[in-house]
Amino acid sequence: RIATMNSSLLALAETLTKETQQQQNRFVILENSDGRIVSLRVNRTLLMTAISYHDSNLGMVLKISQNTANALACLISEES
Repeated sequence: RIATMNSSLLALAETLTKETQQQQNRFVILENSDGRIVSLRVNRTLLMTAISYHDSNLGMVLKISQNTANALACLISEES
């Protein structure tokens, strides 16, 4: 269920980016009362989600998430 919701959320963000004639969407950040949810693409078919508490540094969560997504994308492309 969470994977489906995240996929829909990222697809909506990508569509909104296109409709507003902006460049490629890089990630989505949701902030709630307990923390944040960061969703970003690994490649064309896979996405990654990081969940953190409010006391986490958002910049660090985002940077680590981006680095991890890039590393996964490289590993996946090497396997293909």
